[in-house]
Amino acid sequence: MSPSARLAAGVIAIAFVAALIGRLFVTMDIHETGPAGAVWHIYRFFTVWTNTLTGVLCAVIALGGHVRAPLQAGLALWIGMVGMLFHLLLAQFVNYQGLQWVLDQMFHTVIPASYVLFWIVFSPKTGVMLRHVPLWVAYPLGYCIYAICRGLIDGAYPYPFLDLATLGWNALAVNVVGLLVVFAVLGAIIVGAAKRLDRPRQAA
Repeated sequence: MSPSARLAAGVIAIAFVAALIGRLFVTMDIHETGPAGAVWHIYRFFTVWTNTLTGVLCAVIALGGHVRAPLQAGLALWIGMVGMLFHLLLAQFVNYQGLQWVLDQMFHTVIPASYVLFWIVFSPKTGVMLRHVPLWVAYPLGYCIYAICRGLIDGAYPYPFLDLATLGWNALAVNVVGLLVVFAVLGAIIVGAAKRLDRPRQAA
């Protein structure tokens, strides 16, 4: 990638590291736990897992590593959904103040928007195809299984739409299938966008 792309990726990676460190310290303070307990707590959430993937991938790019176009496109889908789901469904349930609000915005707005913009401007689009959509959907499916299994163990579910104790299996299954359908539809849109954005580069 170009030096400007690597610089942009580096800025996103640094923003993630700063937000993660801040989140860990806040969690340790609120829950009166140590670093391991804070990590266990925050990695209950899709938001944190996906921001971590974003930070790692951007760090690889910033350091000159190669990341395949389908993975970069899939990450745009995943981290974009973090922002969308939060602002459409979850923001009403939180009322953070001060540093917690800043960290919340970093994870749900700044980093998602920054990476989606990075993908549009810098990421390679050639080779992104519809056959990648099922692979992209496998990630949120795997997360849902993980979150439900954790909830069965300790009784704490990360999001209302995955709360088995409240919803029951039937409603939970409907929510998960609906979520995966949304990921698949938006994945197809990502593929279409990649093909459209790739045309000027091919012409050039």
